[in-house]
Amino acid sequence: MSFDITQKIDDFAKTHYKELKNEETIRDKQLTKYDVAQYMLSKGVLKESEFVSWMNTNEGFEASQISQRQAQQLKQSNIWSFS
Repeated sequence: MSFDITQKIDDFAKTHYKELKNEETIRDKQLTKYDVAQYMLSKGVLKESEFVSWMNTNEGFEASQISQRQAQQLKQSNIWSFS
């Protein structure tokens, strides 16, 4: 089942590439797979049970950790490190 969810996230990202690139511009950060899954969840494309199931996989957990590290890095870094 989790493979199906992973495939669903990948397919969504490929199909909605331009939409996700616009979202990156709005958020001013590169989206991770976790961010895409959350975006799908907010749009009703991914069910909460699917999201939870995916988060219980190694891939889902690792994707959430990457996303959290990005957020922490943005909070702690100075503005000149991103130029």
